Amino acid sequence: MIRLLALFVLLNAATARAADVLHLTNGHAVPCQILAFGTDFIKIRMARQIQGSTAFTTRDVPNAQIAFIEFDPLPGEVELLRNPDASDASALEKLWLEKLPHLGRPANNAGEIGIAAAAALLQSEIPGDRRRAKQIYAKVEAEDWDAARRAAAKRGRLQAMLALGETDEAMAEAKVLAEESEDPQMLIEARFVLAQAARARLRKLEEDNPRWEDDDLVRPGRNALFNETIDRFLYAYLFHGSEETAAARGLWAAAETYAAAGMADDARDCAEDIAKLYPMTPYAERANQFLQSGTLSADDPAPPPNP
Repeated sequence: MIRLLALFVLLNAATARAADVLHLTNGHAVPCQILAFGTDFIKIRMARQIQGSTAFTTRDVPNAQIAFIEFDPLPGEVELLRNPDASDASALEKLWLEKLPHLGRPANNAGEIGIAAAAALLQSEIPGDRRRAKQIYAKVEAEDWDAARRAAAKRGRLQAMLALGETDEAMAEAKVLAEESEDPQMLIEARFVLAQAARARLRKLEEDNPRWEDDDLVRPGRNALFNETIDRFLYAYLFHGSEETAAARGLWAAAETYAAAGMADDARDCAEDIAKLYPMTPYAERANQFLQSGTLSADDPAPPPNP
């Protein structure tokens, strides 16, 4: 009777799976079919061999006895994660919502899917998509079991804030991270966020002062802001060159900034460094195109890397 009552308080009823594996704290691995998740236990269906035939039984396994769960992939999951950058954002988001209840469970990949979905949504020009990207990043940052993914989600959230126009808030947080973080990845991302904000201020200043070169009051501030932008974009390349994607991203952003300022030779130097040093990054193709054509649009940014 107690077991029957417990069934009525099961939380997050799960779609039955064919090849889940419970890894128990005693070291045993139990292939099973997860039927449902309770408050303090998981209900599973197991196959047992009895007198040469297969029989199935159900049982409740206390959470305290479970080290982690190896989930059977959901339909389409393997294909979506094989190349998330080319996957449909809506499909990734749907998969993320199915995986979300397990975000805090050790050894699962819910956070990986969430970050992929958020990165895809962030490419959209629709504010609602970008807001959902920020929400997903924030959820992973707060609740994922894996510390590295929480840090990646924080970096993604800062990028989402910039995409949503929350520049002041993103800058304030990035400044604190740049001063206090001991994580190289976090430091690189914080500096890049600050560089993006500096470039936005630079463009606004030049738009407001189209004759800035002839204005003795404006020119020094503009040049200082330009140098700050370039220095921040080149931070990863100069100090963390082995972080290939981040270094190439900064070089490409610097090339864009140089091109917008009419400094074609400097832009070409950045593109050549990408082509020679980071040929396997997403920025190499654009760098080669620029080197061949000699033209680069400052309004044609390369896609940000998946955090």
